Amino acid sequence: MLRILFFLGNVNKEQLPYKLALELAKYMFEFYNVYIEIAINNLDDKILRLEDNIFINNLNSDGIISASQRLSELIQKKEFNVILSHCHKENIILALSKLINPINNAVYIGSFHRVDYYEKFKSFHKYPLRFVSKYIYSFLDGIVVDSYTIKKEIEKTFFIEPEKIEVIYNFINIKEIRKKALDRLDNEEKEIFRKKVILNVSRLIKEKGHEYLIKAFKIVREKKKNTYLVILGEGEERANLEALIKELNLENTVYLLGYKSNPYKYMINSDIYVLTSSYEGFSRSTLEAQALGLPVIAFKSKGSHIEYLNDSALFVKNKDEKALAKAIINFLEDDKLIDYYKNKSLENTKNFSIEKSADRYFKYFETKLKEKELEKILNNET
Repeated sequence: MLRILFFLGNVNKEQLPYKLALELAKYMFEFYNVYIEIAINNLDDKILRLEDNIFINNLNSDGIISASQRLSELIQKKEFNVILSHCHKENIILALSKLINPINNAVYIGSFHRVDYYEKFKSFHKYPLRFVSKYIYSFLDGIVVDSYTIKKEIEKTFFIEPEKIEVIYNFINIKEIRKKALDRLDNEEKEIFRKKVILNVSRLIKEKGHEYLIKAFKIVREKKKNTYLVILGEGEERANLEALIKELNLENTVYLLGYKSNPYKYMINSDIYVLTSSYEGFSRSTLEAQALGLPVIAFKSKGSHIEYLNDSALFVKNKDEKALAKAIINFLEDDKLIDYYKNKSLENTKNFSIEKSADRYFKYFETKLKEKELEKILNNET
């Protein structure tokens, strides 16, 4: 039996890393011969919690050294033989926990899920930090990334050898999405979705490019009056976006509905999904929309979404509201084009099922453990 620990750092239960880890843990727990727990640096409470049969450990530590020590103690106490950390800081903590007290029959695996590391570390004065990171990463047994785009980014940023990095695509839970999509809209929401609806689901932050979407929609409305724009999400840009909507006289046609725990019932009642991020990693909401048959239009910006969507989406020039408006109008006027990209969406999501992702992770963990065993045999012989 594999005894697996997912280490996530400082997250809360509404954030994507937590949701992905919990979903993967639950699925593997049910269908594989594994025991899985999750460790987080800080939770709202300070005790061990149980969620859907998965234990959630609170390390209750902000400092890297103290977190490394507590993580090492947890690994030793519960005899985990596979530990997977999430993102750069957590990877460093995991590598240091191995240095503090290495478990000979355990494999320590880091992971990356963002596409902006090089931007953060490319300045000349951060070169020493990049080489220190390279050295620390040498203590990990492997690194998982969720796209080839991120693989190149990590190789370039931290000078990590390509053979140490494994690509395992992220996933969506297609069955769960389609089940939740059957929930009903309330009466006020039904009135909005009687029109043709262009949908975006993302945090209201600058890099998500909502201003370009709203400006593009202004152009669309000049030709297509029977159309609304709906944006689900909350964030620091709300006030600015509300001001832009007012400035463009779109108050009764653009709806900022806020964060929704079940976005799928809105997706299934929409007509087009639009992704306008200036850079994007794993755009889970876009793939979830595709799982419900929505055709997708996206900016051809930096990120893994180009790889994930491939030819299943219609790409337009980044930050070009006129090109975006033209693409939306073409979709609204051409049923054959809509149907073509609907089918492309449904076909694409088959590549990102939780079943495929869990199988890749399980086989990768087994492979790394076999490598560890072989390494021990070779070391004993010498």
